[in-house]
Amino acid sequence: MQIEHTPELHCDTPVTEAVSTVDATVSQKPSVEEILRAHTAVRPSRRLSVAYAMQSFITGIPLLMIDLAVTSSCLVTTALLVDIYYVGQPFHPGTWNQLPAILVLQWLFLSLHQLYPGVGVGNVFELRGLTRATVCSFILLALLNAWFGELPRYEFASFVISGTLVCVLLPFARWMGRRALAKTTWWGLRVLVLGDRFSALQTCQELSQNLNWGFRPIGYGCDSDDQKKRWGPDELYAGPITDGVETAIRHRAPVIVIASGEADLSWVIERLAFQCPAVVSFQSMKSPLLCNNPFQSPCTFATHFNSPLLKLVPRLFKRFCDLAICVPAILLLCPIAFLIGYLIRRGDPGPVFFGHERVGQHGKKFRAWKFRSMVVDAENVLQEYLQKHPELKAEWEADHKLRDDPRVIRGIGTLLRKWSIDEFPQLWNIVKGEMSLVGPRPIIEAEIAKYSEGYFAYSHMVPGLTGLWQVSGRNDTTYAERVKLDGFYARNWSPWLDIWILVRTPYAVLKSDGAY
Repeated sequence: MQIEHTPELHCDTPVTEAVSTVDATVSQKPSVEEILRAHTAVRPSRRLSVAYAMQSFITGIPLLMIDLAVTSSCLVTTALLVDIYYVGQPFHPGTWNQLPAILVLQWLFLSLHQLYPGVGVGNVFELRGLTRATVCSFILLALLNAWFGELPRYEFASFVISGTLVCVLLPFARWMGRRALAKTTWWGLRVLVLGDRFSALQTCQELSQNLNWGFRPIGYGCDSDDQKKRWGPDELYAGPITDGVETAIRHRAPVIVIASGEADLSWVIERLAFQCPAVVSFQSMKSPLLCNNPFQSPCTFATHFNSPLLKLVPRLFKRFCDLAICVPAILLLCPIAFLIGYLIRRGDPGPVFFGHERVGQHGKKFRAWKFRSMVVDAENVLQEYLQKHPELKAEWEADHKLRDDPRVIRGIGTLLRKWSIDEFPQLWNIVKGEMSLVGPRPIIEAEIAKYSEGYFAYSHMVPGLTGLWQVSGRNDTTYAERVKLDGFYARNWSPWLDIWILVRTPYAVLKSDGAY
């Protein structure tokens, strides 16, 4: 897929103002077909995901072996000397019992500090992470011994001394290991550099001269016209920026480095971050306040842009949570579903369930199920109602909602919608993989025009039963605010964000603000 640079389409205009001026601007607004063609997120390349996983494993394992070797050597050596001094015999049995535990704890805390595969990690960031992880490992080991066993003075002394030695020796051992590994041909992540020709070539050469950073550049990409007209052929030139994904796949380079100089490549980052496992922007800045990771190169900072859901483990974790919650919930709610079905048919004869076509991940359409909360002939009822009350057309066109909707079945229908009970059948959509517990609420095709460029972020995610919009006011917010909330969720997804939304959902449902 080519990365198409399209003009920015703003969605910050208030909905009421947009409705009042729609006739004057309709010719400037892109059609649904144009938005689908330009802004539908394609499926991420499986080849890049596999390449990233394999290269990360091969790169991280040697550093892990170095970390564990230094940790075990320091603990064993210190324990040997302490045992001789305090106990009078070398290699007390208690020492060997501590070794597996400290190695597991060290691996766990180093992983939590994002020190594997250890590519592109700033020196200060790595030193801080190694120190924190080591201190946490030895403190936790001492606490576990004190709580579940005993902590003799000689064991406590060996923990303090060996932990201090690890903090001092481990950064040096990693530095030596990187220098040795950089001389091999298999260590490191393959990188494609994108940007203007001068900045990209300069970054490419800098990475090649510092392979101990863990980046192995395969070439650079820049504007093709600029390359051909001004610079001529270049063996490091891999292709134009617009073909960045295809070039990365062809060269098995799962990491994209942005070296834009003065050029604005935000439109490139927006697309690549949802298609490539790792996108890194190198910037030379006077202040680190806007950056999240100081890099090894002096005065250079690395900002990472990537979607965690491009990686296998976060995807599997999210899917596991969906099934673990939804399957038991369906079984528990079956008796309630029969009661709701009886009340629906009593209020308005007809089917119990209603399926409506929605747009899901990557533009794939599916049928989202609900308990029927409206009368059978709902569309005709709506048209007649709007003809009698033309002043409500603006409210309907704003977000396809009416506070006093004539289509809703009186009694049971109002109750279902107020407490969001009508959406319980979407648990089946979640089991089928068409939806998730948390995500942007599924939209109909007609609403794509309101998302404009924001549809790209929406189409990257699996629609959710609840979401950031659901817990942020729902229908009391404008549609432009809904688009921004969906975009924020797509760009900042994490398991913690999902947990926060799930915790907030019962309160939002019980409060029932914006539910109509």
